Amino acid sequence: MPTGDIIAYGKAAYERHEYSDAIEFLKGYVTREPTGDKADEAHYYLGLCYFQTNEWPSAATEFLIVTNEFAGSVHVPDSHYWLGLSYWKEARGASYDQDYTHRALDEFERFIAQYPDHPRFAEVKTARAEARARLAKKAYDNGRIYAKLGYYTPARSYFQVVQNEFPDTPWNSWAILGEAQAWAKQKYWEQSNAALERLTALNPPPPNDVASEAKKLASYVKGRLVASRGGSTPASAP
Repeated sequence: MPTGDIIAYGKAAYERHEYSDAIEFLKGYVTREPTGDKADEAHYYLGLCYFQTNEWPSAATEFLIVTNEFAGSVHVPDSHYWLGLSYWKEARGASYDQDYTHRALDEFERFIAQYPDHPRFAEVKTARAEARARLAKKAYDNGRIYAKLGYYTPARSYFQVVQNEFPDTPWNSWAILGEAQAWAKQKYWEQSNAALERLTALNPPPPNDVASEAKKLASYVKGRLVASRGGSTPASAP
């Protein structure tokens, strides 16, 4: 069979959702013509087939081949898109290792920087925000674990990661509150109060549950500040 026909049959099988047949045709092409005129297209459609059959690692491999070995291919922009999604499909929730979330985010960032006019731009921006929120939650959860164990310095380090690297995520306000609580646990009233003032100044303001916790803590911390300066005895800790 002519190599051009192999590609045509492979693409036709893909369009019919006959992914096993498509994979067989397309793999046959890249075996016979690894550097052929349509090798980039064969690898791209192989990646799509693997993606549709939930074989994320194999899909990522094919899209990487397109982006790394066929830089001039018309399929490079879409390969970056599908590569990011393949990594994102492999990523797990915030309580697990976040290696694939980082890989997906890197690919999303690259896509956004390089292809602002791509029709999937808005979709990738949404996926990017979800990946950033997941990494922020991971850092926040780590901070909470250390705080519960009484290791307040490393706890604050994780809360600072959220504030410095992911300030656009919903976990930013929780991280500032966590920092304020950690300072208060060590009786650093000035530092705790400063964190609470940053929290109050957020725009948009923190959600109600954060604001409620912060209000209670602020009352206690301000009382301790007054007492440390020779004022009346403060209220008990919240």
